[in-house]
Amino acid sequence: MQLRSHSVLGLILSTGCSLLGKGDDPYDIELRYVGWTPTAAEEADFDAAAARWESVMTEGLPEHQVQITQAQIDAVPDAEDCEPIDELVDDLVVFVRRKDISGAMAAAAVCVIDTNGHQLPSVARMLVGESILDGSGGELNRLSTIQHELGHALGLTPGAWNIDLDGDGVLDRELLPGHDGTCAAESALTFGGAQATAAYQALGGTGGVPMEPGAPDFISVDGSGCVHLSESVFDDALMSPSADSPTPKLTSVTLGMLADMGYPVDLSAADDYVLPAFREGEDTGDSGAP
Repeated sequence: MQLRSHSVLGLILSTGCSLLGKGDDPYDIELRYVGWTPTAAEEADFDAAAARWESVMTEGLPEHQVQITQAQIDAVPDAEDCEPIDELVDDLVVFVRRKDISGAMAAAAVCVIDTNGHQLPSVARMLVGESILDGSGGELNRLSTIQHELGHALGLTPGAWNIDLDGDGVLDRELLPGHDGTCAAESALTFGGAQATAAYQALGGTGGVPMEPGAPDFISVDGSGCVHLSESVFDDALMSPSADSPTPKLTSVTLGMLADMGYPVDLSAADDYVLPAFREGEDTGDSGAP
């Protein structure tokens, strides 16, 4: 089984800048490589991964003025690998840096969420390990790994699902009920957004969308779990913790999660997907699905 990469930071910084204009252009993910230049083959996979996420959006977001200094980043311990920025962002900027990340293939996290406007990520960072670069032997899984991590950069993480927008101590968005910043190995939290739940139930599931318990990707980082779809229920889906295929499916459930967050999503743009529990002629083992 190929271990998926992980996202451990969630929401790191937020900005209070106003919106400037209406985003009626196509949604755009801008990749900025920090301190290195990818090979042509590596860059092609990054571009293809970004294009897949862009293709599910029906329109762009309003431009957002982002002003984050190095001093602000330094003041937040977990924001170490975020980058200073002072510009209009339309729609998402992802800073990509090569870094040893304890054997993981890559890791992504949100750095900035527009808390006064569209309430979605505008800046993120991705760390790329040596194991998926040219000559590493892991190139087969590079595209799916980058695509998976861009999902986290878009906000598929508890730090963007549960947000106190006005700082009054009460969550204004709570898409992962019961998540208190930690995720125990025995937890059974479910994503409760209406559109993701409807998509899951349309596939044959019951209740809310089951999330993987414990620290993501089996890496023991307290407080960073409940990031991925349940491995036992979704198996080879793109946003599950691990995959046996270099071409995992971008499911209707994941697109529903984005829609529940407020993204303008074409729900019909999902890959064809059947929950393992309902696949005929396959030995799926204990799927965990109802």
